[in-house]
Amino acid sequence: SPNGDVLNDLVWVHGPENEVITIRQFSIFDRWGNQVFMNQNFYPNQADQGWDGTFKGTKCLPGVYVYYVKAETINGKFLTLEGDITLTR
Repeated sequence: SPNGDVLNDLVWVHGPENEVITIRQFSIFDRWGNQVFMNQNFYPNQADQGWDGTFKGTKCLPGVYVYYVKAETINGKFLTLEGDITLTR
């Protein structure tokens, strides 16, 4: 709910810092498969690396969006996570 109240205004990748060392890719797609957000090569738990509900400076429509995360673990393995989030306004 990116409405400026500082509650749930961003969505970002959370993870145990002693296990996940790098987020290699964090992407969000709309229901038509268009990529509306992408960030690469950052540390987990960094809110400023997340999505604010916009695409090219324009507020995205409320709805369900799909996320994709590829993370590297401390032992060099990669984790892939996929799911959905609901954007409300």
